[in-house]
Amino acid sequence: MPNLSIFIAWGFLSFITPYFSGELAHRLNEVSEWMLHLLLPIMIGYLGGKTTGNQRGAIVGAIATLGIIVGSTAPQIVGAMILGTLAGKVYDLFENKVKKQFTIGYEMLINNLLVGIVGGVCCLLGMIVFTPLIASVSQMISQAILWLTEMKMLTLAHVLLEPLKVLFFNNIINHGILTPLGIEFAQQENSSILFLMEANPGPGIGVLLAILLQGRRETKTNAGSALMIQAIGGIHEIYFPFVLIKPKLLLAVILGGASGTFLFQLLHVGLSAPVSPGSLVVILTNTPTNQLLAVSFGILVSILVTFSCALFLLRKESLAAGEEKPNDEECEEMQPVINKKIIFACDSGMGSSAMGAALLKKQLQVANLPASVDYTSIYQVKNQPDQLLIVQRELMALAQQQAPRSQILPLAHFLEVENALPEIKSFLLTTSHVAKTAAIVRGIDRNKTEKVVFLYAENVRGSQTIGMTILAQLAKQQGHSLSISKLPIERLASEKETIYVVTTTLFYKNPQLAELSKVVLVEDFVLTTAYEQWMKGGVEHVLVHKGEAIDQ
Repeated sequence: MPNLSIFIAWGFLSFITPYFSGELAHRLNEVSEWMLHLLLPIMIGYLGGKTTGNQRGAIVGAIATLGIIVGSTAPQIVGAMILGTLAGKVYDLFENKVKKQFTIGYEMLINNLLVGIVGGVCCLLGMIVFTPLIASVSQMISQAILWLTEMKMLTLAHVLLEPLKVLFFNNIINHGILTPLGIEFAQQENSSILFLMEANPGPGIGVLLAILLQGRRETKTNAGSALMIQAIGGIHEIYFPFVLIKPKLLLAVILGGASGTFLFQLLHVGLSAPVSPGSLVVILTNTPTNQLLAVSFGILVSILVTFSCALFLLRKESLAAGEEKPNDEECEEMQPVINKKIIFACDSGMGSSAMGAALLKKQLQVANLPASVDYTSIYQVKNQPDQLLIVQRELMALAQQQAPRSQILPLAHFLEVENALPEIKSFLLTTSHVAKTAAIVRGIDRNKTEKVVFLYAENVRGSQTIGMTILAQLAKQQGHSLSISKLPIERLASEKETIYVVTTTLFYKNPQLAELSKVVLVEDFVLTTAYEQWMKGGVEHVLVHKGEAIDQ
């Protein structure tokens, strides 16, 4: 997804090339060719290798991708997705095995050697194994598409395409299969119908219009905003949850997509370049001038067919069955729980993350727990301590690298956010108590002996002892008198004058700790920054993340 801008650049340069001649036109053609055959696959392989959260894995993915580029004449977009990611995983596996054997002082040398060796081997495997394998599979798919096209049966592809789309395989289908094949066909005929098959916004617009007219009240509210995002923004993922909630609507989107493709094929129209996002604006911009009317007509028919079928399927739904309107008193009692942020992060920061944020906002409103909920790309996440970062599980490692100071909640997909409400509520309520206790812990009083207790759970001990030693040494150097001990949470009995030291991870996992009178949160017991500022006094509440002390 982050590389889609390369497609846009390629489409723009391809569009303006015919208006030039001579050497400049020749160079523009070369740039477009290199973009598709070299730049795009390498960038995809690079980010595929980076899914492990390791920058060196990304380099290995880029090196490996070269192996399949040199052995093929077709753009290796699918191959880069597969081999780049696989190479990054292989490097991560070897690094975890070998790094335990690193001798201090040789880490950089060994890391570089490992990157070069693993990258070189994967590059060789790409040339010997992956190139012929991917070529064979691509040939089979191409033959199937050509056969369907020749037999005027391309519409049958929607029986599989539409269900896979709503299961969030839309990007893989579009950019991994249809786009590479469409590029080949477009080079021969200047346009391709394959660019329209997945990107056609008709099915999504039709479903959302039907829900807006015939759906339940709670879905109507969401469908209204989703309709504009789908049509103008081109984010197809926004309508997937509406179909998944009512699987019978699959029939409507299949018929809508098939009817659009049938007309596109009948009228011999297509797009001149891949489109992403698949909005009406972008599609019409990439449509050859002499085909604008036909493409618009195909999309309109797709909308009408989907709308009619979906409206028929929803007609028997009760408009207000089981709905209860919250009374005004309950609405007045709703107060912001805490000034904290919940961020949904996906690859692009548009489709699935926007959908997850919308779903969670609705759930929190129902639970009278309004909070700041937003969405963004995982690559744009800010490293902040006061936020809950919700990501897909495959992005967990990258999220930890991007925002080590944030809490991270991994999900299989954002549709299951409702099942994660207990963890989200715990985050909101617990951190609200943290805000209340922020002004309680101050500098050490030199005139008395302070009692400090390090907390641990599940018999996990070790780092607490080191932290106790560090704190004792600092207190002695600055003339403070401390009584330091450690205690399991299971045996905790809150004492008003006792200062409790606990890690942020343990604190958030045990909501009862928010009731303690004096708390010092640390990211790790062995970090000294918090203790140093604490000993100096004047710090109200010391919160440490990776060695950085922050006054709350």
